[in-house]
This record gives sequence, C-alpha cells and structure tokens, in this order.
Amino acid sequence: MMHRNPCRSDAQTKARWLGAASIVIALSAVASEASAQICAPRPVPVPGLSGAPIWSGTTGTVRQELDDPRWAAAALTSFPNDATETEAAYRVLVDGNELSISWQALAGGDPNGIDAVYLGIGNSGGTNAWVIQLRPPASGVGVIGVTELTFLHKSGSTGSFEFSASAAEHSFLKVPFAWRKNHTTPAADLAVGADWAINAKIDLADPNLGLSSTGHFRVYLATGISYGGTTTTDYKMPPVDCSVSSSGCVSWPLGPSTLVSPVPVDTSTWADAWGAGTAGTPGAAQNECGGGVAIHPLDIETNNTPVNQLNRQPSVNGGTNTFRATIHNIPAPVTAAAVVLARFSIADWGSVIADPMAPWDPIPGSQGYVPPATDGGTATWNPIDSTTARIDFTCAVQTGDTFCPKLVGDPHQCIMVELKKAPGQGYTFTRAVASRNMNFGPASIIDQPSVISTRHRDGTVEKGDVYIYLQKKNLPPAGKEPIWQDGKLMQVARQYAKSPPALARLPRGANDKKKLMAAMAEMPAPAYKTIEDRLKLPVLSAEQALAETWPTYEVHAFLDTGKVRKIGGKDIKILKPMVPYGIYVDHRGKLYGYDVKLSGMAGTTLETISENFYRIKMNARGLAKLSNRIEAVENATPGSSTTPPHEVTEAECRNRFPCKGCGCTLPGRSIGTGQLGILGLMALAVGLGRRHRRPRAAT
Repeated sequence: MMHRNPCRSDAQTKARWLGAASIVIALSAVASEASAQICAPRPVPVPGLSGAPIWSGTTGTVRQELDDPRWAAAALTSFPNDATETEAAYRVLVDGNELSISWQALAGGDPNGIDAVYLGIGNSGGTNAWVIQLRPPASGVGVIGVTELTFLHKSGSTGSFEFSASAAEHSFLKVPFAWRKNHTTPAADLAVGADWAINAKIDLADPNLGLSSTGHFRVYLATGISYGGTTTTDYKMPPVDCSVSSSGCVSWPLGPSTLVSPVPVDTSTWADAWGAGTAGTPGAAQNECGGGVAIHPLDIETNNTPVNQLNRQPSVNGGTNTFRATIHNIPAPVTAAAVVLARFSIADWGSVIADPMAPWDPIPGSQGYVPPATDGGTATWNPIDSTTARIDFTCAVQTGDTFCPKLVGDPHQCIMVELKKAPGQGYTFTRAVASRNMNFGPASIIDQPSVISTRHRDGTVEKGDVYIYLQKKNLPPAGKEPIWQDGKLMQVARQYAKSPPALARLPRGANDKKKLMAAMAEMPAPAYKTIEDRLKLPVLSAEQALAETWPTYEVHAFLDTGKVRKIGGKDIKILKPMVPYGIYVDHRGKLYGYDVKLSGMAGTTLETISENFYRIKMNARGLAKLSNRIEAVENATPGSSTTPPHEVTEAECRNRFPCKGCGCTLPGRSIGTGQLGILGLMALAVGLGRRHRRPRAAT
C-alpha cells in the first residue's frame, strides 16, 4: 500500500434438517496418494457477531464487506487448477439448512459480461440436479437480478438438463449478490482481496431443490474469468458427493469416471449428465471440520536470499541448497517421526503448463519423497508446534557436478512441493501440492528474465498460443508527488502471510460454547476501517494480504485450447491456466511511482491485445522468453513537489517506519497489541475446541 503522506494512518432457522453437523466433501488431489478434503464448517461467533454472513436484507446484522468477519471459520480455498492461489477461490459455510457460498475472482480485472460463476447441486443418484450460472452485473455491487441468472434442471435418471425459466422453481437460491473492486476510493472498497466476487445462499431443505434429508447430495463449484475481454478461463472444483447425519459428516470419495463435471457454456449442453455413479466406502464421521493437511506457496523456501534463488557456487555450502516445506494442520500431536513426506521439484522461473506432465525436474535425493533422502542428500522432520512441522531437505552434489541441483538456466527457480502420507497414516489433505513462484524483490531496479514453456516432461509440446495477463497492484505510474511504501503495514502483512491466524472453531462442550458466545457478544464488532483491521481475523488468504499491501507484479499465463464457447452471440476462446509467476516489490525511501515493462526477448514477440493483455505465438519448441522490468522512479520530474504534504519529523517517521530514515522497512516486525487481542480470542475458540477434540479418525 502506498501513502502520499508517509506517517498518516489512514434468525431463526428452519427445521434442523441437517442437524448441527458441518459438511466435509472429498476429492482427489494431484499427489498420487493424496485424497483432498473440502470442508463446509459451521459459523463461529466473533466479536459482536454470530451466525453466517448476511450481506443483504433487513433481518439480522447486514455487512456488505466481501470479507465479513463471520467468514472466519471458512478458509478461502483456491481451485485445484490455480497453482499459486492467485486467480480464483471459494469459501463455504453451513448453518442449519443454509449453505453460504462465496466465489472470488482474484485476477482478471473488472467483470465484462463474459465472467460467471457456477453451482451444480443435486441428489446422489443423478435423478434430480440443478446447474446455475450467475453473472456479475454491470452495475457493480448489489443483488443479482434475474437477467444475470440462468438455471438448468435435470429430472429423471435418463433425462437431460433443460433451461428452467420459472422463478417459483428457483426458491432455493437466496440473495445472490455481487461485488467489484472500488478503484477510485480504496478506503471504501468492499471487495478487498478480489477483483470481483459473487455470494449466494442455498436452502438445502427447499422442496424445489429436491434433496433427500437422509441421502447424499452432490455439489460442484466453478468460476469462469475473462482475461482481456475476449477469452474465458474455467476454474473448477471436481464434483463431489457428501452425506450429512446427526453424528457428523461422512465423506464419500467418487472416482473421476463416475461423476462428470458440468461444462459451463450457454447452450442446452452446458451441463453434462451427472451420472448415477457408485459411492465409495465412506470414511469415519467427523463432527467438526478440522482442516486437512495443507501446504501453500509461501510455505516453500530455501536457505538462500531471496528464498527461491538457488546457490550454484561450489565455494558456498559446498555447492548445496537446502529446501524447506512448512506443513500445516497435521493431526495433533505432531511427533518426532515424520507423518508427511515431500517431493521437491524445480523449473525455470516463469510459467509452465499446469499439468502433471509439466517439465518439473525432481531434485536428486527427493524423487522417492523425503525423509529419508537418497543420492547422498539429507532430510529432517522438524516439529514447530502441535499441528505444524517443517521438512528440511539438502541435496548432495552428484558425480560430475559442482552444485546441486544442477541448473542450466537462471538461478531464480520455481519450486514445487508434492506431499503424500507416510506409511500407516490415515489423515486427509486439503492441499497436497503447491508451487512457489512469487519472489520478494528489492527495488530500485528489478530486471529479470522469465521462461514460458508449453513443453511436457518427455519433450513433447502442447500446441497453441499463450496469452499473458499482467496484473499490477500498488504499482502507480510516476507522478508529481512523492510517495512512500507503508513499511510497517507490509511487514505485518508478510507476518500474517507466513503465520496466518488459526481458523475459528466452535468448541464441542455446551458450557464452553455458552462462555464463548457470551464473551464475543459483549465485544464490539470489528470496524474494518483499515487493512490492519482485516488482518486481525483469518478472512484474507496469505496472497490477498500481500497483494493488498505490497507493490505486486503478477504475470498470469494461459494456453489456448483451440475451443470456443458461445457467449452473448460471440465465439469466446477457452483458455486453460498455466502456472503464474510474479514479484512482491520492496522499495525503501521516497519515490514518485514505478515504471513497469513486460516485453519479449530472445526472439519472442509479445503482441498487445488490450491493456495488460498479450499474445505469444509459441515456437515449435514450445518456449518463449520475457523480460520483467520494474523501476522505482526516485527523482522528481519537472513541476513535481519535493516534500511530503507536511514536514515529517523524525519522530513521526520512526513511529510509522521504525528504523533509520523515512520510509524504510524493518523485516520481521511483530504485530501490535491491538491485533493480538482479537487473535487471542480466536485462539480461545480453537483452544476450547481442542480441549474436547477426540483423535481424528482416518478418512
């Protein structure tokens, strides 16, 4: 976040059809042995608020911020094909019969009539199902009207999906609501962390929905984002089957061949048959959403500076590199023996296809997952707390090499970590694969090449043009007035990203629930006047927190599939996401803005389609090279002011930027006491829940 003045702070529910259980649904992850879990928890009271978020209407406490504090129990979850968790995400809560869903577009800019989100829901047998398309309206924030809603209904085991125009049949969909980012008045932005978003509620007991009160029901979520206004990219959660009982939620894994993903297109064929399917063996019931084992992009580091740059100097540490993966939500208690294993791979910094066959190179010694390491390497399992541990893996220099891993290109590398269970373990994964592709880069000038690759690991090439969307946040062009980075806020956000507050959980003991609800009811609700306020609760993802506070340069790459979708009478190209990359920029001292340039190099031509949207005609080898240049403009241009809006004293600067000089940053600064107060209350909820939590059953 940039400052011109560097030192100024800116109901009652229906019959309890679902009982009190949360919803846990399972899907397969990329890692071969990983079964991922998506959880719809119950809402937990937070200071001054209780129940599920309410964003419209006259009943209850209405708050129209997208990141309403009442989402604190529901993790923002990226779609499986969003490799760096920076493009599309969703979150879900269940409160009695009411399912609250939020879809968020984290990239792509303002909606343009092509963007949409999708919900598929129906009974397990596939005899009654709905697929709903919701488009963000042109008007921006507000309730979504009927012209932006499309309903398809399938009835009967052999029937097909047909358009449903009867509003009476759609009574199960409640208060669909849209947001878009406020670019002109950031202080009034209700869509913090997203370019646009849609929320909706589903009444699971509505007879028009046709779900059984005792059987399974299927859920499917997707988001279609239009980059450049002429394309669409789909982000999909695999369809899942779940069952809820009074004793908890049972996850039922389904093989990919038994349940076909609905295809979002504007014709009568835009939803494939759900298929009857066969439910797998159910896992054990879980009363609470404990969260599966997870790793995220910022959990991946090396022992070098910057953390994703590799050492290739034989004179430094003998030419070795140590890779680190921090793993969360491990079933407590974390023991001295490894219960999660990891495989580390690298690729040239830039973008590769988001596919298991992408040209990732496994690092020698970790191919079989570590610990233990092979090929002379070492790997250690290091418990951090009761549910968190870190794997440190050091690769050994191989015969004939002078450093490890052997690099042919730039020392800046993308690093991918894949997790799997240690033998005998029975937990589930929320996210088993993550890629670290965002650098922290010091300005004044950053000039770094990147590689775009559509090659497979076996050398074959995936054909098609590559489209590039450049997303710039907090990188204003050079102006006449000096600006300063808010160093204190940036470091608070970085600490939040590295160690986010724990998700709030409702304790099981009746007395503890009453105590918690009474304590929260006596406190004022969070004011949400600043970004700092939002970092007091776990409502933003790590990537959102950084992108809202740091100057952020993101390059999103997409491969043309060769397919089109008819939207609004036009053929719209369908793209599939590749792995994004980018830089968090850290400049110390006064500046006047940034000069940002993305360009082709080494024979690559970057064709401009629209503002910040480009096309690359890939060569026969499936490779392209780009130059990424970010320069902090530090000198005043003619007519510029050379002083801040008021004379800033050293004391003021030290209060806002506690180190030498105005505008400098202090890495590792701790969070202030105001934030710790609310985090402590959230810890109370977690602590009370753990006091009564039984060992987690295998699923």
